[in-house]
Amino acid sequence: MEENKIVLKIRNNDYELAYTEEKADKGETKFAFCIRGDLYSALEVEAYVKSKGKFNVEGFRKGKAPMHTIKRLYGDYAFLEEMIDIAVDQAYRAVYQARFKDMNIAVQPDLDYGKCDNEQINFTFIVTEFPTLDNLNYKGLEYKEVLPQEVTEEQINAKVDAARDKAGYWEAVEGRPAQDGDTTNINYAGSIDGVAFEGGTAEDQELVLGSHHFIEGFEEQVVGMNAGEEKDINVTFPADYGAKELAGKPAVFHVKLNEIRTKVLPQADDEFAKDVSEFDTLDELKASYRKELEESEKKRAQNATETNLLDAVIDANPLDLNDKIIDAAVEDKVNEFVRMLAQNGMTLEDYGKYTGVTREQMEKDYRPGCEKTEKRSLILTQIVKAEEIKVTPEDFDAKIEENAKELNKTLDEYKAELKPEEVDYIYNSMLSDKLVDFLIANNTAVKE
Repeated sequence: MEENKIVLKIRNNDYELAYTEEKADKGETKFAFCIRGDLYSALEVEAYVKSKGKFNVEGFRKGKAPMHTIKRLYGDYAFLEEMIDIAVDQAYRAVYQARFKDMNIAVQPDLDYGKCDNEQINFTFIVTEFPTLDNLNYKGLEYKEVLPQEVTEEQINAKVDAARDKAGYWEAVEGRPAQDGDTTNINYAGSIDGVAFEGGTAEDQELVLGSHHFIEGFEEQVVGMNAGEEKDINVTFPADYGAKELAGKPAVFHVKLNEIRTKVLPQADDEFAKDVSEFDTLDELKASYRKELEESEKKRAQNATETNLLDAVIDANPLDLNDKIIDAAVEDKVNEFVRMLAQNGMTLEDYGKYTGVTREQMEKDYRPGCEKTEKRSLILTQIVKAEEIKVTPEDFDAKIEENAKELNKTLDEYKAELKPEEVDYIYNSMLSDKLVDFLIANNTAVKE
């Protein structure tokens, strides 16, 4: 346990404050402070000056009562809370300059309080650092190489069908009842025991029969209805339904089928190819789809191979992370999802009602992925540092120029449009590519 000193400036005077620094488990260091004597007295005066206006003392205008009078009326601890706030703030600023700024801090330091009374103030900062691996193992490893799969006629035909679906148009159905695959327009009003419930009524609702977007049994009972027909549909909400007040309960929906529509698709022929592409024949269109699929499959295999390589490096470097690091990563992930929901006008509580997913379940689901991501980031960052892998200004400028040409812009135009976060993304992507190239060159791929 080391003892060090910092200086706090209170009431324009400098006071030395000793503190101890003690290493703990999993990258934690405890910085312990004990304030007594002259520094304690100076803090009390500072706290009095800052907070005296909060006290009501008979016979004195607000903020004019002497310190001893306020303590006599409100007790010896009248200013203690303010004193602690000042002490913690000043000590943090001072120890940050003396120690924290040079540490590889992973999460916001924790603050623990010890004995605080009319003689002393005790508190501790607990700092968690990212771990450092002394003996990195990232050369001479084996990893699985994923080979591209052969593109099939079924895959090509699926792209043709997708293009036909996109080029198709909706046509009203007459003279037959609704069937699976039809798009229907319905009004419905739901009730339980004859009482309407929140969210159970809608008009002009689009429903694709067979999509299973509604409660089980609902769409099946719309099948066979004719346009203009009305009927009651009986269903039971699932036991695990997001809205607890509806879960497991039988409900009746009065449904009116307003319209039935079906999609008319063009024939897959040369005329279709001309309409949806720059090609003159269906064979040429299919050939372009084959090339596109082959390139996509090649990229998928490359990405999967690189993932296997990085996983091999992670597995070769066991790392026991402090739970606080993983907790912070999980919280960031959940908060990111909450922000996304907010952009769509939804809260996490609303999302939970529809899906049954709680914040606790979400945190549990995110945790394994966050742990792996944090480990990967730490290990790869240390490899980059150990091997001095860098993106040179020349490399970066060449990439910027290449991007500008791809977008048919001048270099100056492209640079003027770039945001700081986009610059960071380009730089980090290039650094990542250099790292992967280095690891490929120093490890062995084994074909699947």
